[in-house]
Amino acid sequence: MAKKKQEPDPLSNWTALNAWLLCATEEQAEKLLVREQEGAARERVLLRIHSRLNKLRAHRERDGIKGQAR
Repeated sequence: MAKKKQEPDPLSNWTALNAWLLCATEEQAEKLLVREQEGAARERVLLRIHSRLNKLRAHRERDGIKGQAR
């Protein structure tokens, strides 16, 4: 029986984190931020996740504003 290729933990290394963040939803990024805060709490990792989360939020809010424009 063939084994499924397991995705690397996004917090295992910088490359995995960046690849994961590109596909993550806002909710997933929030959960990862909390996980890192409760775990290793590495400043650079927290800032990278926060940066991506901020971009996702801004995009969502911008789309909402555009939807309200006349």
